[in-house]
Amino acid sequence: MTPTMSSVTVTTYRMRPPGRASPFPAGTRCGRRRSVPAMLRPAERAGNYLAGKARAPARRPAVRPRSSWSIMPAPVQVPDMNQYPLREQRKQRSREALLRSASKLFACKGFKATTLEEVAEGAGLHVQTLYRHFPNKAELAAAIDRVYFDRFRKAFQARDTDTLTFWRGWVETAARRLTRDGGAAYRRGLENFYTQPSLSGTYLKTWNQYEEILAEGLREDFGRLPPERSNLPMLVACMLWAGNRRAAFEWAQAKGKRDLAADCVAVVDTVIEAFGQYVRPGR
Repeated sequence: MTPTMSSVTVTTYRMRPPGRASPFPAGTRCGRRRSVPAMLRPAERAGNYLAGKARAPARRPAVRPRSSWSIMPAPVQVPDMNQYPLREQRKQRSREALLRSASKLFACKGFKATTLEEVAEGAGLHVQTLYRHFPNKAELAAAIDRVYFDRFRKAFQARDTDTLTFWRGWVETAARRLTRDGGAAYRRGLENFYTQPSLSGTYLKTWNQYEEILAEGLREDFGRLPPERSNLPMLVACMLWAGNRRAAFEWAQAKGKRDLAADCVAVVDTVIEAFGQYVRPGR
């Protein structure tokens, strides 16, 4: 089929008339020509060819890694526990509730008869929550004893008298508080210690800390001692603690019929009579 004129699009080009010269020198491109003075900017005419419109820096195309193994993982940000005070407060409240529940149950039922499920139920918590704080029942009982030790340590650090005088007042006050209702709970606690071998080693860790703190205070009170008496502060500290523990044991054996406060004070007075002379004046 032969195309007709109506179906053919004819494109025409405007040609330069013959004999008319190009306004640009031969061998150059169209556009602004540095070789044509009339088309130069004033700065370019002065010889500064870098002047003119500033161009934006060329952007390099993003390079895609060929493999995901070439990407280094970002460092993991470890959360600061100080940013979660409410969580720590809840944990502390749960711990205190468990200690209160265990203290009551140990005093009422005894250490051996009390189960961890009962302790958790008494605190209004799940038993798994208890295991997150205490791995076993012995650690739970030792934590109760450490509560009293922490109170003693804070009071000892804030004392305004010598160690022997402070200890005398401390044991007297503690004995009267523990026996004001007959001392049944305290007596049951002592029985738990002497009848449960698993508790002995756990309690001894805390009890040794009592002796160390007392010995440290006595070293300050006694001042510089001759070399042959350098172990005197620890010896006196062990006498204070062991005498106090023996008085409590005899009180428990007597079923609370003895005066625990009087027995504890008598032990301290004996130690003061024997070693009070080593306390420096003004302590």
